[in-house]
Amino acid sequence: MKDLILKISLKNKLFIIFIFVFFVSYIIINEKIYAHQPYFIKSYSKIENGLGIKISDASISHALYGEFDKKNQFTIIDVDISDSEDLLVQVLIPNKYPENEINIDELPLLQISSNKNDYIEIRPDIRIEFYEPFTKMNLLRIASYNVPAKSNKYSIQLLSRSSSPLRFVQSVGYKEVFFKRYIDGDFEDITVERLNKWYSRETINKSDSNFKLDLLLILNNNPTVFLIILTLVIICVFVGILIIKRKFYNIRKKGFD
Repeated sequence: MKDLILKISLKNKLFIIFIFVFFVSYIIINEKIYAHQPYFIKSYSKIENGLGIKISDASISHALYGEFDKKNQFTIIDVDISDSEDLLVQVLIPNKYPENEINIDELPLLQISSNKNDYIEIRPDIRIEFYEPFTKMNLLRIASYNVPAKSNKYSIQLLSRSSSPLRFVQSVGYKEVFFKRYIDGDFEDITVERLNKWYSRETINKSDSNFKLDLLLILNNNPTVFLIILTLVIICVFVGILIIKRKFYNIRKKGFD
């Protein structure tokens, strides 16, 4: 009888763990997320030491939000990538005024170079509408570069060619990984309020906030906190199971006596 109780308890443990994992997964990711690892990227007017962003694995999907406010500003992203991976770099802008009415010659120019002295410029000559369900934004993809990596180090720059303010998103990578950082350098963590202000030019009403996005950004910006909370929850679940098992066993034992 004791063995039977232990078997039932093990099933209960597995069932409760499954329910917990399913619940967390449903709350956080009940729709496909296309742009993991979102951050704000800074724009520069001149090259100085310590500038730019470093991504240790360019196959991991990153969405970097930024804004130019004058001509000849630029961003810097240095990436590492395995030879067997594809290098995917894209540039997007909000599909709204004024960005979607700017002439091609005034849209930012994507420049990519490798440590093998390869260099290429990708003109912003495409217009592909793109809805980002993660942030609920309507965007336009204006430049894309997707090739098998021939080097393990690349430098990616986006150059402003307009004197007017322009918002942009630089997308690097394609693998969807969350709660682990591959980025370092001169970047800023994203908050929901600031992200919506970037897109809508106004502060978002708290009643219209995206709970899943709030939760994802908080956990992504604090992966250690997430692991601690998850560990504590699992410990509490197991302690609860042990207490219930002990009470159930004592009740059954009294019944047999």
